[in-house]
Amino acid sequence: NPSPLHFKAPPELVMHDLVHDLASIIVADEFIDLDATKSTQRSDLKNRARYCRHAQLTNFKNDPEVFKYIPHKLRSLHFRDLEGLQLPKKAFSRSKYIRVLDLSGHSANRQSAPSSVVLPSSVKQLKLIRYLDATGLPITSLPKYFHELQNMETIILSNSLLETLPDSICRLSKLCYLDLSGSSSLSKLPASLGELAQLFFLNLSGCCILQELPESICELTCLHHLDMSDCRALQKLPDNFGSLLKLSFLNLSSCSKLTKLPDNLSFPCLEHLNLSSCHELENLPIDFGYLQKLEFVNLSGCYKVSMLPGSFCQLNHLKHLDLSDCYRLEELPECFDHLFELEYLNLTSCPKLRQLPESICKLSKLRCLYLSYCLSLNELPSSFGDLKLQILHMNGLVLMSDCPDSIGDMTSLTQLVLDNPSSAMLEKARAIEKRLNLVGTVEHHVHEIESRGCSSIVDLVGLTCSELMLLGLQNVRQPEDADRVKLRDKSNIRVLKLLWENEGGKSVLDRLVPPRTLENFWLAGYMSKDFPNWMFQISSYLPFLSELALNNLQACDCLPPFGTLPNLRRLCLLKIPNIRKVGKEFYGEGGPCMKLTVLVLTLMENLEEWWTTESSKEDEEFLIPNLHHLEIMDCPRLKFLPYPPRSMNWVLGNSEKVLPEQGFGNLSSSIRPSLMVLKRCSFSQHKWDGLQHFPTLEKFQVISVSGFRTLPEVMRCFTSLTELHLKSLKDLEALPVWLGDLGSLEEIGINDCPNLTSLPESMKNLTALRKLKLNECKGLETLLESLGQLTSLAEILIHNCPNLTSLPENMKNLTSVRKLELAECKDMDPLPGSLGQMTSLEEILIFDCPNLTSLPESMKSLSALRKLTLIKCKGLETLPGSLGQLTSLEELLIGDCQKLTSLPESIKNLIALKILKLTECQGLEILPEWLGELTSLEEILISHYPNMTSLPESMKNLTALKSLTLLVCNGLEILPEWLGQLTSLEEILLGDCNNLTSLPESMKNLTTLKKLSLVKCEGLETLPASLGQLTSLEEISIGSCANLTSLPESMNLTALRKLMLTECKGLVTLPGLLGQLTSLEEILIGNCPNLISLPESMKNLTALRKLMLTECKGLETLPGSLGQLTSLEEIVITKCPNLTSFPESMKNLTALTKLRFEECKALETLPGWLGQLTSLEEIILSGYPNLTSLPESMKNLTALRRLWLRNCKGMETLPGWLGQLTSLEQLITCDCPNLISLPESIRSLSALKLLKIVRCPRLIVRCHREDAYKIRHIPTVEFW
Repeated sequence: NPSPLHFKAPPELVMHDLVHDLASIIVADEFIDLDATKSTQRSDLKNRARYCRHAQLTNFKNDPEVFKYIPHKLRSLHFRDLEGLQLPKKAFSRSKYIRVLDLSGHSANRQSAPSSVVLPSSVKQLKLIRYLDATGLPITSLPKYFHELQNMETIILSNSLLETLPDSICRLSKLCYLDLSGSSSLSKLPASLGELAQLFFLNLSGCCILQELPESICELTCLHHLDMSDCRALQKLPDNFGSLLKLSFLNLSSCSKLTKLPDNLSFPCLEHLNLSSCHELENLPIDFGYLQKLEFVNLSGCYKVSMLPGSFCQLNHLKHLDLSDCYRLEELPECFDHLFELEYLNLTSCPKLRQLPESICKLSKLRCLYLSYCLSLNELPSSFGDLKLQILHMNGLVLMSDCPDSIGDMTSLTQLVLDNPSSAMLEKARAIEKRLNLVGTVEHHVHEIESRGCSSIVDLVGLTCSELMLLGLQNVRQPEDADRVKLRDKSNIRVLKLLWENEGGKSVLDRLVPPRTLENFWLAGYMSKDFPNWMFQISSYLPFLSELALNNLQACDCLPPFGTLPNLRRLCLLKIPNIRKVGKEFYGEGGPCMKLTVLVLTLMENLEEWWTTESSKEDEEFLIPNLHHLEIMDCPRLKFLPYPPRSMNWVLGNSEKVLPEQGFGNLSSSIRPSLMVLKRCSFSQHKWDGLQHFPTLEKFQVISVSGFRTLPEVMRCFTSLTELHLKSLKDLEALPVWLGDLGSLEEIGINDCPNLTSLPESMKNLTALRKLKLNECKGLETLLESLGQLTSLAEILIHNCPNLTSLPENMKNLTSVRKLELAECKDMDPLPGSLGQMTSLEEILIFDCPNLTSLPESMKSLSALRKLTLIKCKGLETLPGSLGQLTSLEELLIGDCQKLTSLPESIKNLIALKILKLTECQGLEILPEWLGELTSLEEILISHYPNMTSLPESMKNLTALKSLTLLVCNGLEILPEWLGQLTSLEEILLGDCNNLTSLPESMKNLTTLKKLSLVKCEGLETLPASLGQLTSLEEISIGSCANLTSLPESMNLTALRKLMLTECKGLVTLPGLLGQLTSLEEILIGNCPNLISLPESMKNLTALRKLMLTECKGLETLPGSLGQLTSLEEIVITKCPNLTSFPESMKNLTALTKLRFEECKALETLPGWLGQLTSLEEIILSGYPNLTSLPESMKNLTALRRLWLRNCKGMETLPGWLGQLTSLEQLITCDCPNLISLPESIRSLSALKLLKIVRCPRLIVRCHREDAYKIRHIPTVEFW
């Protein structure tokens, strides 16, 4: 994707016919088109020679006589169809006025051309020549006189056979433009090149054996444009190369041997720099950021660049940055937001990039971001939604399980590409697409239309979407139906999925040629043995395809040449049982698959060979050289020949033969294996030895491997290993002594290894180990005695090791440990007394350790401890009296410790404590009086204290408290008056406090309170009148307070935005002054059966956006003034059986977009004014058995996008005016058994994307027969 700065102009110039005719008349005498084979033209030339200045010569056949007829005053001469012939020596002897000589019209067929030609000697006479184009002429040298052409300004010698340039060419003092591109024999440039003082443009692209540039090139002070792309032999640049003061364009792409750029780059005018595919380039100069005018930088394919220099972010004019395929790039600079002009950023296939800097979210001009195949990226910055992106690509992020909800707020987003994500990501992506109204996925279930004698696929002619899934293609009985779709013309489709159900195939697929722009293609259930011809030329048909998946192809036994696809990044082959060999035919004539980074093979049970080179020769190159992720599952016979491809990540399951027996040979590759996962493998000792070829592994996981009593000896070669994970190894009994030799290990995880009884003492040598996690090791009885020597250890996590009784005393030496977790260690007791010497501990979690009766007094020394969690420690009777000395403690959570009867008074000294949670500690009957001395407390949660009758008065001193939660405190009858002194409170939640009868009047002083929630406080009868003085209150939620009969009248809650009243069965009325809550945006009233009306004052709620009334069985009318709520966007009224009508004033709700009426059974008709709600986008009507028709006025709802009719048993037909709902996208009918037909007008609903008919048997039958033609244009039709 080129940046706008480098957008190319269209190749054609459209001219009006009259302008063309006028131009032809003007130049008629000055221009002649001479065909050398037509002698009749030559006599005419004599008459026109006087005025002719420009000529085009075609079909020259080596006839020297033709040059005698060329006018001698020509200014320009252009050859066409020259066919590389040698021109006569005297060809230009009569044409000494020529300024422009174009010899580029040669034949592309070099077989018919001579091996070399020379320029005619008569060129020497062209003293006025300024422009020479000899593109493609097989010139091996320039004549000695060439430097005498002193007026020469432009020389184009591209695709020549020149081996060198004479020094004399540097005497052409006026030369501005020199093009030597494609001169594949050129090995040297003149040492005096710098003498070309006027040279503006120099093109050396494709000079593939040119090894160096002359030092004098740095003297070209006028040079603006330098193209050296594809100079594959170039190893270095001159030291002073950076001093080209006027250079604005520099292309060094595919200089694959270039290892570094010169230091001291200045290039004060450089705007465009292309370094793509400089595979050996390791670093950018530290002063790279001094190139202040750079707008375009392409580093794509710089495999060895691991980081950007610190100065990079000084490029404050940079607009376009391409870092795709930078395989070793690990991070972006923190100050990335300094690139504030950046519009385009491509990070595709940067497999080691683990995170994006938070600062990237400040790039306000960034519009395009490509993150696909960043295999290590597992999360996005929290403020990612602040970006104003238009295009976001996130394919193949295998570690990404979630993405920020804020992406849904990117209203600027027009394209979100997230193909084949995890299920959680998929659900979120679809929600984002819907929220932003992006053109999304269309699923069409192909079915036969008996009445028309065709299949429903013909109805997709007018389809527009970005992703199309066609299911049930076996139902296309006439292949000609597929022709009518004209799939190839639908260039807006990015993703295409074609699915058969185990029958049919080639004749239909032959006609379903995808659009050329397709990026993702998925073929499943295809049952033919052969593929159509277009798939054997797939690189021509689908040049932009990046993902390809074939699934459940039971018949085919060979694959098309998918390796020729130039942009293929991911290939997935699943369940193709008849494929036995993948050989060189897979790669075609295209050479290596340079961009293929992910290869997944699953259930290919008969696949035996996959060739990774053209033959078995040692000096060949890998045909898949840049693989990042190789996943082979259930391919038990597969071998890669002669060697497996080098891949960064290896995931093998039940595919033992894939591991290399002879290594990777001598084949070069920049890829180093770093991750291996082995699942369900049964390796012999011989197979384990294959791991010796992976010495660069950094992460190793073994999962569910049987017969595995200890680790294989071969693992000793993993000297770079940083993570080792062992899971579900049922036979593992011991870890080897040599484990301690893996000095790079930083993390060990052992999970579900029930027969492992101990850890080797040699682990004491793992001085780099930072994390130790032991989970479900039920046979583990002790930890290594020398655990204390692991001085780098930062986390110890021990879960469900029931036979582990103690921790070693020497843990006191673990001065770097920050986190300690002990969970479900049933026999653990006690903790070591030396625990207090682990002075870096910041977090301790102890969960379900029932035998633990106390904590060591030494804990008082844990001066860095910030969080202490004790849950389900049912044997814990006391906490150490010195607990109060933990002066850094910020969170204390104690739950379900039933024998704990008191808290030590010293806790009052925890001056940093912000969060205190006490739950289900039934031995604690009261809260201590000193609680009020914890003046830093911001959050208190007290839960399941049935015997607590009051709160300690000292709590009035908690002036920093922001949140107070009391749950299941049934003994609590009143809240104290001093509650009003907690002036920082922002949230109060009271739940299941059944005996609480009232709230204190003093609550009026809680001026910062934002949220009040009262749930299941069944004894609460009234709220204090002073509640109305809480001017900061934004949300009130009252639920299941059955005895609450009213709300206070004086509700001056000017900040209230949300009011929720649910299951308040005693509530009869709402306050008359409700209308004074002018900030209210949402009202939800549910299951308040005695509420009979809403106050008229509601008309003043000018900010109200949503009104929801559900199960208000006593509600008979709505206020007549409801229509004055001009901001109302959504009304939901369900299960209000006594509501008989709606006020006519509702027709004035001009902002209403969503209307939902369900099971208001007293309503027999809908109001006629419904059609005046012209902003409505969604209507849901459900449970109206007496409703027989829709009001005709609804035809005016031109913005309506979704109409859902459910359980309307009296409705037999839909109205004819339905076709006037021009914006309708979804029409759903459900449980309407008497609905028998669709109106003819439905055919005019061009925006309709989905028709779903559920349990409407008569209508479904008709849609398959008489009404089938009415719905053929709808992309997705579903019957249930």
